[in-house]
Amino acid sequence: PSLDTAEAVAAKYNETAANGAAVWQCYMLGLDPTDASSKVSLSMAIENGKIHFTINGLGETHAIDGITVYWSLRTSTDLVTDSKFSKTRESTTGLSPKFPAHSIPDKATASAATTSDKLFYKIIVTFVAE
Repeated sequence: PSLDTAEAVAAKYNETAANGAAVWQCYMLGLDPTDASSKVSLSMAIENGKIHFTINGLGETHAIDGITVYWSLRTSTDLVTDSKFSKTRESTTGLSPKFPAHSIPDKATASAATTSDKLFYKIIVTFVAE
């Protein structure tokens, strides 16, 4: 379609990409909007008794004035009773998120006094217009 006007460009960026995100969100995170599998994911590696987290899938990122990207690392000890991952472990902002390493065994939250034998992790990305 013709992208001769600012409205036409804005409409194109607001379309839903093949991966389910808005095209403008794909642009910010460097994702391919035509590829349904182009998404961010969380990976973990254990080194020297610590869990290290990495965000995978980010391509060439692009900031958009007035929009902040928030990353929330969440945990759950029971996916049946807490499938929404209600406990926030850490949060950070920016296009290249970094999370601190966690000691093993990890705790459900930073303030938790006890560990769990099962701990599940989830990354949540939120875009906020300011």
